[in-house]
Amino acid sequence: MKFMKWIVLSLSAVFLFPSEPLWAEAWHEVYSEKAPSVVYILALNKGKGKGGSSGTGSIIDANGTVLTNAHVVTDKKQKKPYTRLYVFLKPDRIVGQPKKDLTKQYTAELIAINQTFDLALLKMIDAPEDLPVMQLGDPNQVVIGENVAAIGHPEQGGLWSLTTGVVSAEFEDFNNRKGWNLFQTDASLNRGNSGGPLVNNRGNLVGVNVLVARMAKDGFVITDINFSIKSTVVQQWAKEQGVGLSFAKTRKRKPVQRQQKQTQEGRISSDQNTIRHLDQQPSTTSVKSGPKLLTVAHPYKEEEILDWQTKLERDLDQDADDMRSLIDRYRRR
Repeated sequence: MKFMKWIVLSLSAVFLFPSEPLWAEAWHEVYSEKAPSVVYILALNKGKGKGGSSGTGSIIDANGTVLTNAHVVTDKKQKKPYTRLYVFLKPDRIVGQPKKDLTKQYTAELIAINQTFDLALLKMIDAPEDLPVMQLGDPNQVVIGENVAAIGHPEQGGLWSLTTGVVSAEFEDFNNRKGWNLFQTDASLNRGNSGGPLVNNRGNLVGVNVLVARMAKDGFVITDINFSIKSTVVQQWAKEQGVGLSFAKTRKRKPVQRQQKQTQEGRISSDQNTIRHLDQQPSTTSVKSGPKLLTVAHPYKEEEILDWQTKLERDLDQDADDMRSLIDRYRRR
């Protein structure tokens, strides 16, 4: 009798508390389905030696509209968008060699940018048909402690990397930016993840990865404090640019109790899943309303991107050499 009771309890533990391999299998399915809708973005100015930026983006419609961060496509020194933008689609298999992983390249143009919310929309030129699309998830259904994952291209890490964690906290009007609502997560993020998706366990984008905390004022190292822009902010801003995005249908969950605020400045409506500012005009620079910022419409020159990527690889090799030297000195002590 005791033996049978032990078997029942053991089976209950297996089904009620999944082991790590089962969780890993779930994220494997999410990655397989959603990683193809994540892109690598390269932003450059004309001519060699002019610097550049790289980051991550999500395809949000089948026609090739890509969502990313404004700072990914903005030249900080010039304080204006880069003149040449490239979007790279995920290959069938990542091998860790840029020459092989970055072959599906497309020129893109900037169609809208918002520096306040750190969001930008790109349009792929001559995009292939039936592109995989990243759907939005409703952040009002996200609870603290919920499992999330980030897909992107972390600096000194692999392309189309998957990192996992939980939602740690949430903020309204972060850094006193009205309407800039963020999630905090401990999913590992680094430079290069910027602009990429934070997805729930259904594979829907609930946040756009934007900030990491690394060093306190006294030099103390900070870890696992990372931030993502809520998808409600994305949805409302994209609507103002003429891009309609709806939340993916999901199974119903018990509503999260949230204190609703209503003032003359703004109103948050959980029923419509949008953020509305009643008397504040959008602080958006829309390329549609003025001269278009277009990338050069000529065939992409592979050697230019590879030269820039090679520099990144050299930096990575130097870091690895430094680390090996440090370990050798420690062992000789």
